Amino acid sequence: MNWMKGSFQTRHKIKLWCHLVALALAAIVTGIAGGRMILTQQQMKAAAAASGVTGNGGRRSMSGQIALSMGAKSLMFITYQLVSGHTKFLKERLKVNMILSCIEVVAWPAVVAFTVQGIIKRCVGTTCILSWVLVPLAVAISLVSTIGAYIAVGDWLYLRGNGPKPKAAAVEEVDMESMGSRGRLHNEDNYRPGRH
Repeated sequence: MNWMKGSFQTRHKIKLWCHLVALALAAIVTGIAGGRMILTQQQMKAAAAASGVTGNGGRRSMSGQIALSMGAKSLMFITYQLVSGHTKFLKERLKVNMILSCIEVVAWPAVVAFTVQGIIKRCVGTTCILSWVLVPLAVAISLVSTIGAYIAVGDWLYLRGNGPKPKAAAVEEVDMESMGSRGRLHNEDNYRPGRH
């Protein structure tokens, strides 16, 4: 399927659903990663108390910290994109949304890599199960974010080459790949004035 072809209204809806799904998955990942870090800390303190060692009993895993921080980052980025694109509170900036969407696509495979690396090094008990739950969730976020980023890049390229997008009410089919060679659309009624 060609995601670059279709009405802007359809592309807008697809991107909205991608953002909502990614937001829900990021909230789940953040909760699981936070719970895993709390369990890891409790296990380390219990092990230290059993062996008579003073202190915190060791250090937290880097994979847990990365999953937690990436989840929080995604919650902030996607919330910004939803607020700027669907309310009058913030002005929508297609270049900013494109950059944030591309960061999402790059960040989540890193979470998968670090979590698998942490599992290979040490995987014990409940934290191991939670780590294995994080891996498919991070893959799912990466895939959903890829679709949203592809649409965001297409919207930004259209804006850069042809001016503002048609209004959301316009339902005409627009082939985004051939727009660069044809230039601007000739129907000026479909353009929002001042939206760059």
